[in-house]
Amino acid sequence: KPAKMPVGRTVGKIKKHLSGIYRHFIRDGKLELWFDGEQLGYDEPKVLVAPRDVSGASDTWKKSVSISLPGNKTVKGFVAIREEASTAEAGLALFRRGRLIVGSGDEGYRPTTIFGQPNSYRYQRVFGELHLEGFGVSHTKDAIQWGGLEDDFLSALKKQMNEEPLPI
Repeated sequence: KPAKMPVGRTVGKIKKHLSGIYRHFIRDGKLELWFDGEQLGYDEPKVLVAPRDVSGASDTWKKSVSISLPGNKTVKGFVAIREEASTAEAGLALFRRGRLIVGSGDEGYRPTTIFGQPNSYRYQRVFGELHLEGFGVSHTKDAIQWGGLEDDFLSALKKQMNEEPLPI
């Protein structure tokens, strides 16, 4: 008996998950991703554009991140604030070799030291894409092998996120 195709909301979640995993290849035009006759694309979250205070000009709330860790490991990418809050879609996406490893769809990487509690502004608005080099992944390719460096990474990330002139 042939397997049944998923239906309803499950199909939408599958499409979103697949386009999120391969977003860099889709953006670069290296991959056309099709699902049941439909070409998938990745919907970029809108970044908040707002002044820091009532007297200032508007800023785009996005900043680059570049972290070096022992063992020739690096993390590069960006963090930003979403234009609209979304508990489901906020969080970090961690990539290795252009492919999403952690942070797909409604399961963004949200360590408490950076994001706070689920009802916080940060938890619902901060997002970003970080590319890890020099790190291994689990055999199922769904977890980063931190090698004891996750706390160092989070400390460096938090420091860069809080730096002037635009603390996220």
